[in-house]
Parts: sequence; structure tokens; C-alpha cells
Amino acid sequence: MSVLRRAFGPRTSHLAALRVDLLRVDRTLLRGADPAAGLALAARLATGGDPDPHHGTRVGSLAVRLSGQLGWTASAARQLGAAAALHDIGKHALPRSLLEEPGPLSARQRAQLVLHTQAATWLLGGLVHPVLQLAATVGRSHHERWDGLGYPDRTAGIATPLPARIVAVCDVWDALTHPRPYRPAFPESQARIAVQSMAGTALDPELAAALLALDPPCETISPSSAP
Repeated sequence: MSVLRRAFGPRTSHLAALRVDLLRVDRTLLRGADPAAGLALAARLATGGDPDPHHGTRVGSLAVRLSGQLGWTASAARQLGAAAALHDIGKHALPRSLLEEPGPLSARQRAQLVLHTQAATWLLGGLVHPVLQLAATVGRSHHERWDGLGYPDRTAGIATPLPARIVAVCDVWDALTHPRPYRPAFPESQARIAVQSMAGTALDPELAAALLALDPPCETISPSSAP
């Protein structure tokens, strides 16, 4: 706990309680309980870390569509969607003031932001249910970049797991097309240009192209349509 406290400071107790809740969800799923209910609970636990409570739901739904476009089976796509809904669970480690910062981040704030991917590993690591294991991978690696300049591990290209690369594209699209504390939402035409500009640098170019081939890539998604 002392190592955790050094990393996450005053958020440590909150993270420890969330870890207990996730362990309980894991055990419930492994006992054969209704998986949809268990994963919905995990997704609700994740939403408390993001100022936009529907961001995870939208990213999960878009990940289902994109993985289906790539030829994944319906079952595998649904699993990825459920895992993707948890991609930002590590934001529970960050102060709300950082997540709602309206201006450019300082170097110290950027260093803090990196911690949310490591927090996801701590929260989800060692869980046994396949979707939660997939969520651990996605939670850690969805900010890696195709060019190797992302975080936390600076993996490049296909060294970053495919599920995380898919979620990265979906995460970027959703962030562009919805309001953020520091800017309004982009119109779809501008978001398309932005994604095209990131293909081959921040984003896997094939996945970026597949996203833009969806018709339409951006749609209004209600919480009830979560995977």
C-alpha cells in the first residue's frame, strides 16, 4: 500500500476500494452470473473517473462496430466493446481538477495524466474473467502511439496489442466529436481530417482508415445501448 500511496497519493484509498469492488465483480462473473449485468456493473464503476459519464459507453459501442468491420466475430466484438467501456477506469487515480482543466496542461499535469494507464493495470491486473483481462490490456495501452511516442510503455506499431490500437482509434474519434473541457466538439468533417492527419503517427493507419469507412463513424449512443 505504501508504494501505491507514493504513486497515487490521496486517491489511494479510493482506488483500493474500487479494486475490492472489481474483485467482487470478477468472482461474480466466474460463478456464472449474468455476464451482461456483471459487466454493466464494472462499466458503471469505471464511469466515475471521467467527467463525461457516457464516454466509455460510446467508445465501447464504436469498438464493437470497428472490430466487426475488421472481420471479428460478433462474440469477440462484444467482448472488446465491454472491455473498451472500461478503458479509462484508471482516471479514478486523477484529481477532478486535472480532468476538467480548461487550458493547456503543465509538465507536472502531463506527468500526472500518464498515471491513469498505470492505475488501470493496478485496478484490473490479476482479474480472471476474459473481458476484465482484456480491459486490463486496453486500459494500460490505449495511449500508446503507432510511432512509439505514446505512454506508458512507448510501444510502437504492432507491438501494441491490437485491441488497444482499436480502442485508441475509437477513443480519439469520440474525444474529437464531443466537447472537452478545453474545446468544443469538432464537426464530423473536421474530425475526419484530424484522424487522417494522425494515421501513421499516433494511430494505426489501417485502423484509422477502417474507422473512417464506417457509415457513419459518429452516431448518438445512449447509455442503454452499451455492449
